Amino acid sequence: MSVINYNDSSRDSKYYFDKANIFCLEGKYKEAIVYYNKTIELDPNYSAAYYNRGSVKADLGEYEEAIKDYDKAIELDRNYTYAYNNRGLAKDYLGEYEEAIKDYDKAIELDSDYSDAYNNRGLAKYYLDKYGEAIKDFNKVIELTPNYTNAYYDRGNAKKNLGQYKEAIKDYDKAIELNPNNGAFYNNRGVSKENLGEYNEALKDYKKALELDPNHDIARENIKEIQDKYGLK
Repeated sequence: MSVINYNDSSRDSKYYFDKANIFCLEGKYKEAIVYYNKTIELDPNYSAAYYNRGSVKADLGEYEEAIKDYDKAIELDRNYTYAYNNRGLAKDYLGEYEEAIKDYDKAIELDSDYSDAYNNRGLAKYYLDKYGEAIKDFNKVIELTPNYTNAYYDRGNAKKNLGQYKEAIKDYDKAIELNPNNGAFYNNRGVSKENLGEYNEALKDYKKALELDPNHDIARENIKEIQDKYGLK
């Protein structure tokens, strides 16, 4: 029986790249990075290896290091749409929302039907309190991908923050229709109902949120607050 030597210098970069991708699928991120490193050592112009390594580093919370890899992927391929989008995500996690928007703009310029980039840009605008602009991006996502669950939820949050509670509830309803097992959807719908004076219905949503996610501390606090304030059970 032969033994495979993964350090065999005769193997080409594609072999190490494919092996790294398998490690990613198995959730073995540190091992994947070792093999992406080897890929890049053998082929310093392998843009996808930088991109994938950056994505792994982002999954590990190493956002600054991820950005460096996305930078290199883009340097090698100026039209690398996904690299712009994922660099934007890494910048979002670092709170660099304006810079992230520039990356999403570029991704959308390269692919005007890129739903994820619109949604991510909408979220960056949301975090900058630009709720009206965010809603426009979420509208575009839904136009492109009618069953994009998070776009309804995110648009609902933007509408809630603008005081458009009835419209927000419609979006939460749709998000729940598409995914009935997300506690956050129920909790935020409950907040909108509470703001409309629908206290019993709000309490039902808070309880459902906590049922789905027993660690949802905000839902737990909302339940206690609404029960204490309005004498509900």
